[in-house]
Amino acid sequence: MTPRATGLKIPETDRYWCVDLEGSEESAANGKPSGEHHFRLPNFSAGFSLFAWVRARKNADDANTFAKDAQQTLQIGLFVGACWHHRQYSLDAGTYSLRWSFEEADAYAEAVLEELAEAGYSLVQIRQLSIPCLNNLSAWMASTGGVVSAAKDFTPDPQESSTA
Repeated sequence: MTPRATGLKIPETDRYWCVDLEGSEESAANGKPSGEHHFRLPNFSAGFSLFAWVRARKNADDANTFAKDAQQTLQIGLFVGACWHHRQYSLDAGTYSLRWSFEEADAYAEAVLEELAEAGYSLVQIRQLSIPCLNNLSAWMASTGGVVSAAKDFTPDPQESSTA
């Protein structure tokens, strides 16, 4: 993690939220993660690509519990990284890109998890950060579903286009 030269301003809109990681003053003084962590919904296209990644990975390795656990952990890293908007720290792993292949998204999720672990976050804390990310993204996706369906009505059918 890299300290930001200037702290981010967090707008008061539904696109942003805060998760307060509980921790004692002693743990904060010892460099352990605690306090407010801000997040924001990614842009619409990135949100859809995140859920495409989840759908593609959901059916993989159904019979292998270890593989499922690993994929769920990657999902936590991916969503925390994609929504990260901490006022004071940026992630060295970078910013999520909707143009990445599934393998590149996996590598990004792994980098986010590694970076947070190196910064002293426990898996429990990372999971605490991820739950609101997943809930907010799921609610946002549900609210945009009707818009996307309606937009399909305005997409011309390739069969109907003329070359004349």
